[in-house]
Amino acid sequence: MSSRDRLDIAKREYDIQRHMTERGFPVARPLLIEESSKLLGGPFLVMEKVAGPTLYERLVHCPWLTWFGARDMAVLHYKLHSLPVADFPGSRTPLLKRRLGEIAEAIELYKLHGLSAAHAWLVSNRPAGSIGYTEVNFGVVK
Repeated sequence: MSSRDRLDIAKREYDIQRHMTERGFPVARPLLIEESSKLLGGPFLVMEKVAGPTLYERLVHCPWLTWFGARDMAVLHYKLHSLPVADFPGSRTPLLKRRLGEIAEAIELYKLHGLSAAHAWLVSNRPAGSIGYTEVNFGVVK
């Protein structure tokens, strides 16, 4: 992966974290993005440290809380999918189109031409229009 690609990923991560904190979502607030690769060999983010144990740590040390952890994750997932997406700092190109493009690039880059027919089939058989998803409501209350 090129330095330019790593920088693009770091900038996108920074923008997403900032976007989420501005909307009150519980993520670590980004403090700084270092674009130079000189210090640590690649761009990096500095983010606030969130106090307390992670959900994983809480469940490892208190396995009887597993159901509460599952509930907490469901509530968080519900809140995440309730956020507005109109101004989300991400690509406007549909995910499937981006991934098929990445596959084509990898086929060329790594000379995997034996996969070209499979890629062509995926492209010609992809669903027409944009692909949506169905949100399942598990009765979680905001």
